[in-house]
Amino acid sequence: MRHILLLDLFSTLVSGGDDERGLVHQKIAGVLGVEAGAFAREFDATAYERFIGAHGDLENTLRVVAARCGGAPGEEQVRKATEMRRGYVRQLLNAVPEGTVRTLVGLKAAGWRIGLVSDATAEVPLEWVACPLAPYFEVTAFSAEVGAVKPDPKMYLTACHALAVKPRCRAPSVPPPALVAPKAGSGVS
Repeated sequence: MRHILLLDLFSTLVSGGDDERGLVHQKIAGVLGVEAGAFAREFDATAYERFIGAHGDLENTLRVVAARCGGAPGEEQVRKATEMRRGYVRQLLNAVPEGTVRTLVGLKAAGWRIGLVSDATAEVPLEWVACPLAPYFEVTAFSAEVGAVKPDPKMYLTACHALAVKPRCRAPSVPPPALVAPKAGSGVS
C-alpha cells in the first residue's frame, strides 16, 4: 500500500513571512493611497474572506481592502500593489529551507504520494506553479480555490478525492497543539 501525506505550506514547508509582512503591507498601502495602519487592520480583518476567495482575484481583493480604508485606487495603483504582493509571496515560496527538498525527494523515492492542503489567498496558487516545491506534489487544495479553510473537512476531502484515495488520517501519538483531529461525521476517519 502506498502512503499518502498531506502537508501544509506556510510555516511548515516555507516561512509564513511574519517578519516581512508588515513592511510589505506598508508599501502596498502607500501605493494604494491609504493609511498604512488602516490597511494593516483591514487586511487582517479580511483574512477569512481572503482565504476562502470571497473577493475573487488579488486585484479585486486589494480594491475591497482599500475601499474599506476609504481609498479608491486606480488601475495602475492596483496593478502595482498586486505585483508587490505577488512578489512577496514569490519570495516566500522560493525561500525553501535547506533539507526540505531532500526530504520530499526521499519521501517520493520511498513511494509516498504527497498533497498540499493550505489556507492560502488567491495569489498563492498563481505563484505555486513556479515554486521549487511544486514538482513534488501530486495535488493541491488551496483554500481560496476550495472555498473553505482548515480544519473544514472539505479541504482534506478535496485533496483525497484528487488523489483518488479514501480519506483516513493518522496523527502522532502526542499531537502538536496546532494539529486538529477530524470532526465526527466529517467523512474523514
